[in-house]
Amino acid sequence: MRRLGIPRVTAGVVGILALFNIVFSSPLFAVLGFEYSTLQGFVLSMACGISAVLPQRSTRSIAADIVGVGRNSIILTLVPLILSIFSLIWIPNCAFWDGLLFYLEIAFPSALLGGFFGLSCFWIMRRNRRRALVLFLTFWCVTLFLSLLPGYYNPQLFAYGWQYGFFPGIIWDESLELTNPYLAFRLENIIWLVFALSLGYEIVLPRKPKMWFVIPGILALALFGFNDSLQITSSHDAIEHTLQNTLKPLPNCTIYYAAGSLTTDEQEKIERDVRWYFHDIERRFALDHDPKPVRIYLYPSSDAMFESIGTRVASIAKPWLGEVHIAKGNLESLKHELTHVLLREKGVFPFYASWSTGITEGAAMSVEPEYDGIYTLDEHAARILQMHYATGVRQIMSFTGFASSASQKSYVLAGSFSRYLLSAYGPQPFDRVYASLDWQKAYGKPLDTLEAEWRRWLVPLMTPMDASDSEHFRYYYERSSIIYEPCLRRIGKLERDGAEAMRNREYNKATGDYRKAVAAGGGISALFGEEAALLRLGNWRAALSALDTTRTPAIYKQISALDLQRADLHTINGDSTLADTLYGDAEAIKLNSQRFLFSYASQTLLHTLPDAEWKGYLEHIFMGGSDDTSLLDRLIATYGTGSNRIRFALQIFQTDGLLRDGMLQKAQQQAISMDSFASIVRTSEDSLAVSLYLRQIATIQEGPEGTTFCPAKYQRAARAIADEINAEWQFLRRSPVERARGTNP
Repeated sequence: MRRLGIPRVTAGVVGILALFNIVFSSPLFAVLGFEYSTLQGFVLSMACGISAVLPQRSTRSIAADIVGVGRNSIILTLVPLILSIFSLIWIPNCAFWDGLLFYLEIAFPSALLGGFFGLSCFWIMRRNRRRALVLFLTFWCVTLFLSLLPGYYNPQLFAYGWQYGFFPGIIWDESLELTNPYLAFRLENIIWLVFALSLGYEIVLPRKPKMWFVIPGILALALFGFNDSLQITSSHDAIEHTLQNTLKPLPNCTIYYAAGSLTTDEQEKIERDVRWYFHDIERRFALDHDPKPVRIYLYPSSDAMFESIGTRVASIAKPWLGEVHIAKGNLESLKHELTHVLLREKGVFPFYASWSTGITEGAAMSVEPEYDGIYTLDEHAARILQMHYATGVRQIMSFTGFASSASQKSYVLAGSFSRYLLSAYGPQPFDRVYASLDWQKAYGKPLDTLEAEWRRWLVPLMTPMDASDSEHFRYYYERSSIIYEPCLRRIGKLERDGAEAMRNREYNKATGDYRKAVAAGGGISALFGEEAALLRLGNWRAALSALDTTRTPAIYKQISALDLQRADLHTINGDSTLADTLYGDAEAIKLNSQRFLFSYASQTLLHTLPDAEWKGYLEHIFMGGSDDTSLLDRLIATYGTGSNRIRFALQIFQTDGLLRDGMLQKAQQQAISMDSFASIVRTSEDSLAVSLYLRQIATIQEGPEGTTFCPAKYQRAARAIADEINAEWQFLRRSPVERARGTNP
């Protein structure tokens, strides 16, 4: 090492690690981008620090130390960058310049900070290399640990650390960028570095030290008080300042929401639902009534949730804090997240969940009666096995196996397996394995045996499938894990830019951004964004052309999701024959209950309304960008009096609009009477539509669930949902005293 020199040896180690990352990692981590930059910054922060505290000569001048450490840190940082650029020969990089910017913003600062923090340790220990190394490694580990604490104790998912720059949390968000809070954090890093170097400078010089080095330390400490304002942290106080209104559905549960974001109907419904969720979850898992407080933070939009905690899409539970973070548009996942929180008494430190993601998520999935409104969770699991998208559940239940498969597949299989265990063996052994992961001890059987039992349990559900069934399940499960998908950051950035342009009404720019996202390999969300931007420009022909002709691999896997939008635009184009076919395809595939209802209603109105009326309604929706309830009221008044079928189809759209606007009681009051449905039901599609519509009304206010109308093929999901609805209303009819007593199993 003396002959080669510490910096050269360190450069070799860094190069080998970078090469391993490029050659053996997934596309997400192997190419120059955010993940690659973060990993290299993490490694370089330590490597540069070690190189700084182990110089060849221990008697260099102050200036020589500073210049040498700066030079060595830059050289070490260039090694992974050069290797990544060289790897472009065999690994395509979708966004080289974006990746280079991430590397400059993350890896270089982390490396330089590591080098100069190492130098300050070298000076503080009066150039004693061994003690300096111990001090630096201790400092590196302690500050890494401290940097993660805000993500543990605060609502936020993200964390900032000088070693890695920015960690967005365990929830995937494609549209990631480094913003002003990151810049503010790096400025704090520099102030701390000035303090450390000043302290070391005063110690290493053979003179009486001066105390001016205390000033940057005091300044750095003072800045902690402004971290919420700078959005480096996101405390409970900061979020509760934004979500100032509260609901109290239970003595130990508080819901925080923004003023004006919930109607009175919605407030009453969420309070009812939360009371039921607590009772049902505690009953299913034989939990003690947990008096520990639970906080539900309900954000008015996904963007508002992103600004507060750092995620747009996913709802978040933090069992160790007893809290749930959820956007208003994702309330259907509230019971899932509350399950995580209430199972905290069975979880293990520090997160009070299972160390197996499969068991943790399987438990939460098991409380849901169905998956897509059409089929149950178990039916989905049976089809996954039947279509050979998976062979079992063993890998998913391992510590790391859950993330190695597409998330939809992992969630469904884990949920179905958990439902089986709870049904066959009761909650006690499940509660034990939730904490211990010892299947043999909890069940008296190994995981292989339990998996085989579950597979046999699903065999009756593996019935013959027609083409529509196959298409339905291919849509959900012919996907791979995000860790094997290249270009996701590039696509996410383009979609984020497109959404921002749409909000600013810059529709030409939005069209270009979304089109680039599609070209980079984006899925149907990017294509729908392009369509929406073109429609705002009034160019529905270009929008139709995009939907009809774009066939990238990612879109082709989900192409059935385009049928409904294509049918609507072909109606506007005057091609009612093709529109009718596409509506029929969307009805047959039944991607979920809502899309089926829209397809059913649209095809019905295509057949029954005058062409000009239905075409005019669609033009208003697509080009106007909003749903006009007065237009629906006029159509119902004009055409819905003599035909219950027309009125029912129009009311499907009307009810959806009322529910989105939070007018739940009005939606229930305007529902067609039960006597009218008999004349509507003529085909299997009619029967399913009526069943789904009645089920929707029953969740708003106690009423008929419509299972008598449901075709036999879909009875399993219909019955499961009806049982859930009826059980909730029976529970809510009981007096508060009875409900409280009934919470204890």
